Amino acid sequence: MRTLLAETTTVDQGAGIGPTILVPVLAVISIAIFVWEIVAIFDVLKYSDEAWTASGRTKILWLILTIVSLFTCWLLTAYYWFAVRPKVREAAGLS
Repeated sequence: MRTLLAETTTVDQGAGIGPTILVPVLAVISIAIFVWEIVAIFDVLKYSDEAWTASGRTKILWLILTIVSLFTCWLLTAYYWFAVRPKVREAAGLS
C-alpha cells in the first residue's frame, strides 16, 4: 500500500498551459511592441522641423517621449501614433 501511494503522488503532470502557451504568446506580443516602439522613434525623426512646428508640436519633446516610452510603457507611443502623427503628417503634406 505504501508503494502505491508513493507512485501516485510523484506523477509528473507536465508544465501546464501557462508556460506552454502563455509565455510564447507574451514573448511575441512583447517583441511586436518593442519593434513598434523603434519604428515610432524613427517616424518621429522622419518629419522636418517645419512640419512639427506647423502642427503645433515639438519634435524634441516627442522624440524624448517615445524613447522614454520604449523603456516604460507603450501608451505614449500609441498616443503619438494615433493622435500626434496624423497632424504632423498633414502638416508635412503627406496625408
